[in-house]
Amino acid sequence: MKPFRLAFVAAIGLLLSGCYELMEPVLKSGVFAPIAGRFACTDSMSGKTREEAFAERKNGFFFPDYRYEASDGSELMFLALEDNFFLAQRTPAGAAPNVAYAQFVGDKNLVLFVPNLLVKSDAIEALAKTNRISTDFVASGALRLIGDKANVLAFLRAHDRSLLTVLSECKRI
Repeated sequence: MKPFRLAFVAAIGLLLSGCYELMEPVLKSGVFAPIAGRFACTDSMSGKTREEAFAERKNGFFFPDYRYEASDGSELMFLALEDNFFLAQRTPAGAAPNVAYAQFVGDKNLVLFVPNLLVKSDAIEALAKTNRISTDFVASGALRLIGDKANVLAFLRAHDRSLLTVLSECKRI
C-alpha cells in the first residue's frame, strides 16, 4: 500500500480498530501472562469502561502452553517480548486472529497497545517492507498483515513502543 494512502486510511482505521489482523495465527503456543481474572478496561479514545474476564487454560508440565479464554469466547495467547511486555494474539470464534501488545504493571494493572497508524504509518510501512510483508486495511478497520508467517512474526517482534499507542488501560477488579 502506498505511504500517502496508508496515512489517510490509517486515520480511519485507528478510529475503528487500530489492531493488526492476521491471515492465520502466528503463535502456536502461549507463555504465562498474569491476565487471569476480571478487569475494568477504559478505552483511551472514548473514555468508556467495559469489563473483561479471562480464564487460564494450561496444557503440559515441563513446557506448558498457556491459553486464556476471554469473556466473549475468544482465545488469547501471549509471546513475551521483554519484562512484562507481551505480544497478544486474540482469536475470536469464527473470525481472523488479531494482534495487539500488552504490558502488565504490577499485579493489578494492564495496558493494551495497538500500532500508532495515525502518527507512525511511514515507520510501520518501512518495517513491513524490511520484513517482506504487505499490508491492507479490512472492513473492520484493522490493518491486515500479509506474508509468510515467519516474516509476519518478525515484523510484530520488531515493534518498539515508539510505534505503539495506548488502546485501553485496565485495572484488576
